[in-house]
Amino acid sequence: MTSPVLLNEHESNCALGMKSRGAGTYRVDYGIKGDGMLSTVAVCSIDPGTTLQINYFETTTGKGCGERLDLASHILIDDTVTLPFNHTVCIPKFHFAPQLEAIVTGGNVEFGVYSSSKNISELDAILACPLIS
Repeated sequence: MTSPVLLNEHESNCALGMKSRGAGTYRVDYGIKGDGMLSTVAVCSIDPGTTLQINYFETTTGKGCGERLDLASHILIDDTVTLPFNHTVCIPKFHFAPQLEAIVTGGNVEFGVYSSSKNISELDAILACPLIS
């Protein structure tokens, strides 16, 4: 198990470094001091027939009892995107410890995820992030 990505207010860090990953599910735990988070996925290459889905969720009282609250997701990325490809989402309104779930199906994807602790209200997420995408 990897150590959580810890972010103080207005701090950024690489959650998943840029590298090629095969089919599977990759998880990252966070510890965040702030009102929201900005997440950017960058894709350098993707095999034909492959997809990448990145989701953020949290659990509040325990990870094992099926208590999952979905927070936000990047768009589904497949082999039709123009490379290099980037996509950004805002994630407002969560407790201290959101989790990242990157699901690769098919072949290999060379990608990385960069995260920043930000002051993001729900209104900011609605108004600003679709313009960034």
